Amino acid sequence: MYHNILIQKNHPLQLQVEKVVEILIGFIETDSIYFSEHLEEKVNLGIITIIISKNSPHYWDDIYEYSWKIFEAYPEFSFRVYNAEWVKEELSEGNTFFVMHCSEHELVYSYDDNNSVVLLKKINGKRLIKKTKETFYLHFKESGIIGRDLKFHLRCENSTMAVYTMYQQLRSLFISVSWFLTGEWIVEHSLEMQLKHLRMFSSSVGNAFDPEKEEEWFILEQLENARGAIQCNAEIEPISEETLKAVSAKVDYVEKEIARLFQQSIARCKEKLGIPDDNQEIRIPVAEINSILDFPDNINKTLAEISLIINENCKTDAIYCFGYRNSSKPNSTGVFIKNESQNEYNHFYLIVLTEKQKKKAVRKLSELIRDKTNSNTTVTLLLHKTASLKEIEANQHYFFYQTLIPERLVYQKQEILSYVNLEIRPQRNLVNSRIYLGYRQKSAFLFLEAHAAIGKKGETMVSIVLLNQAVEHICLGLINSILGYCPNHYSVEYLINLCDNFTTLTLEIFPRNTEHEKELFQILCYRPNLVRYNEIDAVYYPDVQILSKRCKEFQVRANELGRQELERIEKMNINN
Repeated sequence: MYHNILIQKNHPLQLQVEKVVEILIGFIETDSIYFSEHLEEKVNLGIITIIISKNSPHYWDDIYEYSWKIFEAYPEFSFRVYNAEWVKEELSEGNTFFVMHCSEHELVYSYDDNNSVVLLKKINGKRLIKKTKETFYLHFKESGIIGRDLKFHLRCENSTMAVYTMYQQLRSLFISVSWFLTGEWIVEHSLEMQLKHLRMFSSSVGNAFDPEKEEEWFILEQLENARGAIQCNAEIEPISEETLKAVSAKVDYVEKEIARLFQQSIARCKEKLGIPDDNQEIRIPVAEINSILDFPDNINKTLAEISLIINENCKTDAIYCFGYRNSSKPNSTGVFIKNESQNEYNHFYLIVLTEKQKKKAVRKLSELIRDKTNSNTTVTLLLHKTASLKEIEANQHYFFYQTLIPERLVYQKQEILSYVNLEIRPQRNLVNSRIYLGYRQKSAFLFLEAHAAIGKKGETMVSIVLLNQAVEHICLGLINSILGYCPNHYSVEYLINLCDNFTTLTLEIFPRNTEHEKELFQILCYRPNLVRYNEIDAVYYPDVQILSKRCKEFQVRANELGRQELERIEKMNINN
């Protein structure tokens, strides 16, 4: 029988691939077969992906059950089996595995002359990459959400729950990497089984626990034991602090390696699809970057880097910096690692004027700047459409009058100051400001009352949500009173960071110096929708008590500060 085997005659692996293909099409009703290289070296010779025929009596997932002997007989290859419908569905979700491994360039066998399931020229590359990142990061971040409880278990000296939490983190990470390494989500509960699959596709993540190293295999056993203890109530030996440190180090390693592999897969896909690399330098005309800011040289340099990042990711008209603060932070990120060295940390307050505003742009840009600067630079972004400056109310006009000045200009693409009449100094509408402050304070008071009514009943997650909402309204009132500005982004962390720009009150009441203070701050910043995904008593009650006291103090002092500022402005207007 004639078979349309397409591998090049001068290919170094021609004979091995042809031999395997002949065997596969003899046992499996096949439409097409692909041979491709791994993302990493030192795995095996490559990946053979089989797309089964529509006429196949077996579902693609069932084929593994009767073909495993063939696959095990050729360990020099990694095998994947799918049908065309699965491939198309996964491509719509952004799965890059099929772009890397199932295009016309990797086709080594087809039932007819034109049977490639993936045709690169028909793919909208930019849309695919965007969807890929959305899908991957949605699942990749689950590990961080799971890990939020880790410090709580460590503080309570519950080593079993701490290791179980890290088991869940690793399982979540392995599931997320399996998506683009193997073409499907591998959702095994056993880490050992997950690693067995991944070892055929990655030399780094697959060998995160080296079976030939006794000490590493012991760590894996401890993780499985912790799972048995929590899920099946099995009795296990106490877990030592050394094991906790070792497991934590493994979680950090796996997380970094998966992030690296994902970026590598994105780069390969972009190359195949002919999309320019994001890391390619975007040159901004020198005249558009203001180099006369009254800041130190290192701050000006960092602002220029931030400008480049923002310009790469949104159509920017202008960027203004209306403040910054810097400090030192430890040069380590591990739960147990102690490092005496310090890095300089800068936080900037920026107004970004854009042609159009994208959904969740503030959060995405802030995270991107943080990630691209290795967490050494963070920003509070006030993002506005340039055209919206034509119609702004008096207090907002007052704020932009104070901030959109040449001395604060970092970057400008076109003349935009004409959108705001800067010749006439606008007056604050103090009546509206007092009404707004009163409404926000009343809302905060009601949330705090509801929080107090819960008391010690145990619904700590609900208590935190009520405190979160109270602080949001207190911050909004304070920001409007001091700056005359109404934010269009409302997360508590964002609002408190904005308050840090003009008062030390938030830094005093919500300090973020020690690990425990940072943890308390993150608890306060929990998004209200987390109640859907967490146990109702997920927060340690003593932490709730501390935050409750701080929020009540914040309400009183912020109200007084806002009232005093409005009185000061009123007296100043009378004198003038």
